[in-house]
Amino acid sequence: MSTEIDFDVFLSYNKVDKDAVENIAHFLREAGLKIYLDRWNLVPGTDWQDDIEKALNTSLTYAVFLGAEELGPWDHVQMRAALTLQVEEKGRRVIPVLLPGADWLERSRMPLFLTLFAPVDFRSGLDDAQARHELISGIKGIAPSSSIAPDPSEYPFRGLQVFEEPHAKFFFGREALSAQLVKALKNKRFLSVTGPSGGGKSSLVRAGMIPQIRQGQLDGSQDWPIVLFKPGPHPLAMLAARLIPETVTADNRLKTQKAYLAELKQDESGLHRIIQTRLSNAPDNRYLLLVVDQFEELFTLCTDDEARSLFIANLLYASGLPGGQTLVVVTMRADFFGHCADYPALAARLSDHHALVGSMQKAELRRAIEEPARLVKVEYEKGLVDTILGDLGDGPGRLPLLQHTLWMLWEEGRRGNYLTTDKYHEIGGVQGALAQWADNVYGQLKPEQQELAKQILLRLTKPGEKTEDTRRRASLTELLPDGRGAGQVARTIDRLVNARLLTAGKNESNEGVLEIAHEALIRHWPLLRGWINEDRANLLLQSRLTDAADEWKRKKKEVSYLFLGSRLTEIETKLADTDFSPLEREFVQASVAARTAERQAHRYRRLRRIGTTGLFVMLLTVIGFIIWQTSSPWNQIFDNDQVWSLAATNETLPTYYLGTKDSGLRRSTDGVNWTKLDTANGLPRGVGEPGRDTPAIQKIAIDGQNPKHLFAFVSRHGLYQSLDAGDNWQITGSSGLINGGIIDLAVWGDLVLFVTSIADGYGLYASQDSGQNWNVIGGQGDMQFGKVYTVHIDNRGEYLYVGAETGFHRFSLMKPIDSSRWEEIDDLLPVSLIESSPGDNEIFYLVTANPEEVATIYSWQPGLKTVQWQTDVEEQPIVLVPYPDQSGQTLAYILFINNRVFALQRNGQMTVLNREPAGIALALVLKPHPSEDRLWLLLGHENGLFEYAGNLNSPK
Repeated sequence: MSTEIDFDVFLSYNKVDKDAVENIAHFLREAGLKIYLDRWNLVPGTDWQDDIEKALNTSLTYAVFLGAEELGPWDHVQMRAALTLQVEEKGRRVIPVLLPGADWLERSRMPLFLTLFAPVDFRSGLDDAQARHELISGIKGIAPSSSIAPDPSEYPFRGLQVFEEPHAKFFFGREALSAQLVKALKNKRFLSVTGPSGGGKSSLVRAGMIPQIRQGQLDGSQDWPIVLFKPGPHPLAMLAARLIPETVTADNRLKTQKAYLAELKQDESGLHRIIQTRLSNAPDNRYLLLVVDQFEELFTLCTDDEARSLFIANLLYASGLPGGQTLVVVTMRADFFGHCADYPALAARLSDHHALVGSMQKAELRRAIEEPARLVKVEYEKGLVDTILGDLGDGPGRLPLLQHTLWMLWEEGRRGNYLTTDKYHEIGGVQGALAQWADNVYGQLKPEQQELAKQILLRLTKPGEKTEDTRRRASLTELLPDGRGAGQVARTIDRLVNARLLTAGKNESNEGVLEIAHEALIRHWPLLRGWINEDRANLLLQSRLTDAADEWKRKKKEVSYLFLGSRLTEIETKLADTDFSPLEREFVQASVAARTAERQAHRYRRLRRIGTTGLFVMLLTVIGFIIWQTSSPWNQIFDNDQVWSLAATNETLPTYYLGTKDSGLRRSTDGVNWTKLDTANGLPRGVGEPGRDTPAIQKIAIDGQNPKHLFAFVSRHGLYQSLDAGDNWQITGSSGLINGGIIDLAVWGDLVLFVTSIADGYGLYASQDSGQNWNVIGGQGDMQFGKVYTVHIDNRGEYLYVGAETGFHRFSLMKPIDSSRWEEIDDLLPVSLIESSPGDNEIFYLVTANPEEVATIYSWQPGLKTVQWQTDVEEQPIVLVPYPDQSGQTLAYILFINNRVFALQRNGQMTVLNREPAGIALALVLKPHPSEDRLWLLLGHENGLFEYAGNLNSPK
């Protein structure tokens, strides 16, 4: 076949028959077929005609549904295209499907060519088993046998999917425990079903306990309404949606949901009032059974503490009030039991009202394996059940692996009425079947779909923080981009759903949502496990962003819920290449706008503090600015690229290095000619990809012992080292280093210090073998440092200085680098920047500020107290370079986050260096001029490299 096939069948229909067609589509998908249904696959805002044409071209079978109404014009166009494909390409099929109300005998109403094909007849009803069997056989291109294919609800094994109430007759091995749960509800109106992940809690309640309730095992329970749901990120809204009686019409459901939600939010008795109203005319023995499955989602997905607390309070009140008519059953993973301790009333209720789901015993497992097969008249090859039980072993979390293996045997391993040992080993056995299946599904995707599948699966994973990783639900609007490529994403999702790696459902707004089929996939699929571990820090950050954006939306986009300061900076630097969802993108943009507004407001407050006396100074400033407009002292000396980093050796005649965004690393000894250190010597030039704004050469560091020993951090590539002034490079190792984005870098001989922004804060790593192996020595929220913001080695290589959340610390390099107690120099909090003057009489300059606060500048010398030079600095300093002669009037030059360069004077004043070039300034360095007897101040800028042509000589 010349065309690559994406779908088994394309469904074409008149819009008046959409509900009937969707009913059949669900059955076909349950049977494992890949379906194209426009209602499922078309993405709003895309060219739907192109998408349909592509889907039709890549579908093996074309099924046209005929109801009481004639086909529409567009259906005729689709049908003609399908007939053409059927003629031109061998193997294509066209199947007419008759729906209730269709009249196949009235040929005049049917397209002529369509009458040549044998139809599948559903006119007697959509649940016609023979018609379903014929349709599946026709799509697969095989003759229908005399036996009718089983309904998916009749499949004896569930794979990764939970056993639901319709599958109760295949649910074996838990009969005794199911009866215990029902018995417990005779005397208790609240019950927690707790156990390890993969222990079968959900199936136990859904297919074990609930069917017995329906059968009237408790007095009058056959008439009890049962409400079952997962709490998700919005538990109150989900509860309100699921409480709506089935008798409420579609037009009134939204109105009823809003009324219920308002009732639940009013106080803890809201749920009780709703249920009392629903059961007001019912007998006294009528209860409403509320089943909250996966109760741990209150802690993994819900970020609203108030909503969580009110949800819990409503459950406890309704199930604890004497004379109430509410029974509550929750299922919860055992490792989240401790989270409930923060809610004393819940903890007390759980301690007295919980059932522990332990591991199934061997006899119970044998029943779970043998009995479902017996019901469908299928037998295991002799010895196979014992082999499965032996491979399964002991311990929790085994049931999903067992069920998936049995499902694969049922789907692929039947030889007549036997399940064979050969096929069991072929699919990988209990321990390997799941991973092998997932690998095969992933391997059959196109390369671009594989990358999409990776991103989708990671989006649906929530990395654990002191707990196991869990799955999360995401709406289709979060997973589908709002532009080009949305159709490809939709097709990838459809493939993953059809393969049972993902499951589809509805949220509290009746919007389509997806989740990973079972957490066993996260634990037992090495490929997915590797993706998660590889990018854990950014996944945690992404998860926090998603939660924050969702919370902001629910709080009606109140400004106080936006990210500011370090949280926003971390998002901008570490997730610069991430495809945000529309809501996340809006949240980040709003945060940036709020940060800008806050800075402007801060400037305004400072101007107001100047008072009337300062008006004259302000006037002079305005006049000065006009003068700057006419003559700027900044000269551009390099304009080939954006200059993101600068460094220079501490020699009489320095060598200068500049790192750019796209054109790589440059070197100069005369300040005029900049030698390009190209990619042939082992250093990546950088990606330069359209739309990416992360720099390529992000940081340059020079060894304090050897000026020819360089390090360069290349974004998205890693840390590189050169021993010959940049002529040749090799990448350093990453063993032990969690690289979440570089913040600072310092080098002395073989000692390399690396400050990186990671999930739990800014961390400090040390390598004592030139960057090959790393050990964490500070940060990550430890008690000694907290977050580490900057690292510095003195001019003699005697001490390592650290600026951290907890202050200003140093460590003698005469000792081995470890995490032992460091000397605290001062209790300045926090220290975000450290630089020192050249020469033996070294003076250290410190900047204290949280990223979102105003800054203070200090100086310090060993043996002396710190000296405060400036407080309440308007903007955050990002680079400080000390003046080499510390006896003069000027102490240092400072580049601020607002792109302006100031001189810090000995009298404490900040003097602006005239007008800076327009745009974003990125780096600053001060060294002797290579050919003239003066100091040379260089500014790395988005428009290139600039030198300051004014007089920098400080008067004595």
